[in-house]
Formats: sequence, C-alpha cells, structure tokens
Amino acid sequence: MTKRPIIGMILVFFSLVCINFCNYLMRFALIALATPGEAVELTPKPGDIASEMILASNLGFGSSVIGFVGLLLMVFGTGRHKAPEHSEVEV
Repeated sequence: MTKRPIIGMILVFFSLVCINFCNYLMRFALIALATPGEAVELTPKPGDIASEMILASNLGFGSSVIGFVGLLLMVFGTGRHKAPEHSEVEV
C-alpha cells in the first residue's frame, strides 16, 4: 500500500472528528441561546455565542474540505499499477 491512501484515511478520520466537534459546539451554543440564564454574570452574551457559532461553522467547512482531499488521496492513490516486468534468464 502506498502512502497516499494511508494519508487519505488519516485526513478523513481527522475531518470526521473535527466535524463532530463543530456540530456539538454549535448544538451547545444553540442550547445556551435558548435557555434563560439565572445569573447574568455567568451567561455569555448573544454576540459572543454567535461568534463562537460562526467559528464552529468555519471549522466545520474547513474540515469537510480536508475530508474531501483525503478522499481524493484515497481514490487516486489506489489506482492500478503496472506489474513489474519479469526478465527471463536464459540458461
């Protein structure tokens, strides 16, 4: 196995982990916006939550691009290779 498919698998795995992290970050930000806070000092401002959501969205899009590049490396790295030619030795 060449290096391209291995690197591609690592990139796809990394991007899936990062996309899941971004999804949970967005979910927690939406929950924080939806629930009223008891203490005003402890709750973040809606502008701060929105900026974190935009950051998570950008990280998610970047991770999907990394995953796509990894998928391309996996597909094009496992192409057909020519079999080595055997030299016949005459005795």
